[in-house]
Amino acid sequence: MRFLTTDLLIERLVGAIDGPRPVVFLLGSGATMPRDGQPGVPSSNAVIKMIGDTLGREFPPDTTYQDAFEQLIALRGQDAANHLIQRAVLMALRENPANIGPGAADSDFEKLEGEVGNWQIPPGLAALAALAAHHPKSFGGTFLTTNFDPLIEIAMARAELSWHSTALHADGSLLYLRGSGTGVVHLHGSWWNSDTLHTSTQLRTTRRQLKASLSKMLGNSILVVLGYGGWKDIVMSTLQDVLLENDRQIDVLWAFYSDDEERIQNQSAHVFDVLSESSARGRTHFYKNVDIDEFARGLFSRVVKRAPAESLPIFLKRALVARSEPSIYSGLVAPWGDDAPSMGDFIKLLELLSPDLPATAAVILVKLLLPSLERQEVHQANNPRQFAWVRESLRMAANMLSNRDEIPDDPYVSGSAIDALTAAQKPDTTSHDQAALRAAAYAMAAVIAWKHGTCDIEREAGQLRGEPYPSDYWAARAVHLVTRALFDNQGQVILYLTSRLLSGRDHLSRFDA
Repeated sequence: MRFLTTDLLIERLVGAIDGPRPVVFLLGSGATMPRDGQPGVPSSNAVIKMIGDTLGREFPPDTTYQDAFEQLIALRGQDAANHLIQRAVLMALRENPANIGPGAADSDFEKLEGEVGNWQIPPGLAALAALAAHHPKSFGGTFLTTNFDPLIEIAMARAELSWHSTALHADGSLLYLRGSGTGVVHLHGSWWNSDTLHTSTQLRTTRRQLKASLSKMLGNSILVVLGYGGWKDIVMSTLQDVLLENDRQIDVLWAFYSDDEERIQNQSAHVFDVLSESSARGRTHFYKNVDIDEFARGLFSRVVKRAPAESLPIFLKRALVARSEPSIYSGLVAPWGDDAPSMGDFIKLLELLSPDLPATAAVILVKLLLPSLERQEVHQANNPRQFAWVRESLRMAANMLSNRDEIPDDPYVSGSAIDALTAAQKPDTTSHDQAALRAAAYAMAAVIAWKHGTCDIEREAGQLRGEPYPSDYWAARAVHLVTRALFDNQGQVILYLTSRLLSGRDHLSRFDA
């Protein structure tokens, strides 16, 4: 059996953003276990110990999760199993001020789930939620899980991603479920609004409707398995059937945490039995030494560096989320790293969506400073008293940007950019005017560089040493100055830019209105 690396798994999935086949994640208990002593949902071994403590006995070392629950249910009933799972899930809370415990009312559990900041979310889940938010078509269709906890949904709520979920403890079809956003399917039940399935008998019960709908969902998709042991349950039986159907082209990418190949093959022999034929056809690949947190964060980083979002509207929405103080982005405060970016960072990323967008954004945003630069009163007619040439030159730059091939270079634009930089250096120019003039010059330089590849406007103005830089560099400097002049209100700047870029009409038209 050949095992591949985490890097190869990431490389495979980065390519999914260009392909027609969606990625479906199947998450097991490894996705929500505690990290480094932090709160979290206990592992299978820890749950076995909890069952032993409940029954007042110590299980032999070879006792399986299913065997332990069979004894619990036989001696205490299904409610005892449900309550034990509730106790386990509550361990993922940072604090439980209401002291809500097993057997509480559904409304109490629902209220707890609404307190999204009170749950400890593993970094891997946070990264997968952010990935689904930025690329919903490729990664945000459906998450399958054998877990009972709500941590996947909590991670999505923190990323301000729309989601809907369902919990199935009996047979039922997924084909009739409707809801906006990403779907989360709890295949073995949920921690408070259904029974929970644990024993071999429960897990192997025939669920024909669910099996048929899972088969339809997984067909022609890429299934990524993380933190799941491959129990003999509805998932494995469905996979076995789907892989035998010639008209289904499902790819299975199965990740194991362990680095020990012999141990993996001994513990997961049934997985390899089910997937052996698919593996031989190149439809299934196995990966070892995959840490969910490192993998998910690495995948997220690689994907958004290739394309920061699926579309411009989604990018602008994510940018606004990242700059909103109330948002809790699960440690991923922005779609391009762990540290809060400047406005210049946002603007540079627009080039990955379309090469003209950084310059377009710069021209649009500089307009915000023009009224104060022109010294117009609120009710005064459009008759600026000074720097009227700045507005005119920006209008010409916008015209060049809208008609790259038809409009020739206008020397007035480059000349005005140099004049704006020169005027900003005069000793009697206020700091606000300096920022506005430099921003206007850099916006014009962004347009020139977009048309010709680079621009070295500072050298032409005789300032500094000057170097030829690309369009996104000049646009980032322009927008940074606009933001500083507007009291560093990045959220408001992004909101204005969003309204202009997504207005449904030519966003550069009527520039001088």
